[in-house]
Amino acid sequence: MTKVVRKWFLVHNYQKEEDWLNEMAAQGYRLKKVGLGKYMFEETTKDETVRMVFMDQNKEEFREFMEDMDIEHVDTLSNWGYFRKENMPGEPKFEMFSDNES
Repeated sequence: MTKVVRKWFLVHNYQKEEDWLNEMAAQGYRLKKVGLGKYMFEETTKDETVRMVFMDQNKEEFREFMEDMDIEHVDTLSNWGYFRKENMPGEPKFEMFSDNES
């Protein structure tokens, strides 16, 4: 079953959006597609973590790098990439950093 949610986030507060996406994942909704103020989910039983990263240049190269590490590229909106990885028992959750210092 597909679920569409319309929700707006300010660009500078990506952490709030990422937190919400992970709350949806915890409720059994896997991110499928992202649009401007529109999110499409599908139901799942997988335990996954969603991360967002700002991709300024070489987007395709970065996506390929992530996929080589078994991290799935979900979608891209402007320069923001949405990625997910299944959480495995005994392993730390998938982390990525998009802050200026990182």
